[in-house]
Amino acid sequence: RTAQRRAPPPGSDEEYTPSSDGEDDEDDEDYEDYEDDEAPAVTTARPATDCGQCPMCLDKPKFGGPGIKRKACLNLRAAGYRPPAAAAMCESVMRPPSFTPSPLVDEAFTSAPAAVDTPPVDADGAIMAYRDLESEGSALDLFDVFSGGGLFAYGAKAGGMRPIAGVDSDGDMLWYFKNNLPRVPFHLAAIGPAEGWTAFTPPAPRAGLHAHFSPPGRGLSKSCRGKGAHKDEGPEMLRWSLNEAVKYQSFSVDTICSAETKAVCAEVAAAHSCVAYAEFDAVDFGVPQTRKRLIISTPAILTKLHERPAEPQVSVKAAFAKAGVAIPRGATHVKNSSLVAAASSACKRSIEHAAFTCCAGRALSFCRMDGTTVQSMVPDHTKVLMGLPGEFQLRGMQRLDQQALGAGVAFGLAKAIAEAAVAAHRDSM
Repeated sequence: RTAQRRAPPPGSDEEYTPSSDGEDDEDDEDYEDYEDDEAPAVTTARPATDCGQCPMCLDKPKFGGPGIKRKACLNLRAAGYRPPAAAAMCESVMRPPSFTPSPLVDEAFTSAPAAVDTPPVDADGAIMAYRDLESEGSALDLFDVFSGGGLFAYGAKAGGMRPIAGVDSDGDMLWYFKNNLPRVPFHLAAIGPAEGWTAFTPPAPRAGLHAHFSPPGRGLSKSCRGKGAHKDEGPEMLRWSLNEAVKYQSFSVDTICSAETKAVCAEVAAAHSCVAYAEFDAVDFGVPQTRKRLIISTPAILTKLHERPAEPQVSVKAAFAKAGVAIPRGATHVKNSSLVAAASSACKRSIEHAAFTCCAGRALSFCRMDGTTVQSMVPDHTKVLMGLPGEFQLRGMQRLDQQALGAGVAFGLAKAIAEAAVAAHRDSM
């Protein structure tokens, strides 16, 4: 806070006496009162025990989890505990005393980006919630569940939808959502088969509202299938998401392609005639990577998606050239080190073709023809492979950036799903 006291206007009888430290004493006094009375208590002293029941605890190896998230217990965070880095972030984004937070936004984590439009406010100056943002004449509004960093909502917006709310339990992803979708309320809450909607009230189903679910894939992927406490979490989360999604006239769910996910989809489709599912590859939608996803939606939306002409496949080389991002010198291939030995031809592809799937836990690498690594990809490289425009903002924290990108829906596929849903909605009117 370095604002200087302004001098009185010419001809004014007001006296100007600068404070000894050059700062506004009155503002300092208000700010101190705010810090004492309104700022949330944040501590970096870690309590002795974790609850052992929240999603973050169940992910920890000591509770039988794979140790992927590596985040603090949700109950400890609710009590005010923050890891040192998170506590520092909280201090850096604290709102001034005049700010009135939305009930859908966690005040301790969010900050308004300076280079984008400010959120819409009502007559009293409060940020409007999603109930106030319902569209007036737009084709389709979007309610994004398990929104993560907002990649699906970002692509859906380009496809003609209007995002009105996002909800997720991962506070690390809030920054990406709020900085790339600044006018959309975000709610940080634990949701799922165990919690239900106790921590968050979703918008009521209505005509013109599309609900999208991207449930976590833990327990479904090969890396953690059948391990510890997570072996049943993925199928149960997918089943719960599908049963919630069918309450909406227009909906979509995306998940990984596996025998387990298809079995759950077949089970739900047998009970609901409005459910259909099919496998789609992002490479057919102008994305420079092979990224297969199982899309569950209404028959009308999937029909529109199937009728959409496949776009020409984009190579890594062409995508990087279009984005203006340089490929490291000497790199002729990309490889996925998590597949097989580095020298095997099965784990590397020429940059003249599409890349492998970008995952949340490990980035791909640039290499030579013999498999020798030239450089591991940084998040800016992964952003190109996800098909995202250059203006999509990253945080500059490599692990979190990779997680936000690798766990999201590819831009071209999200845009295509939105366009199909909007077309199906218009046909039904």
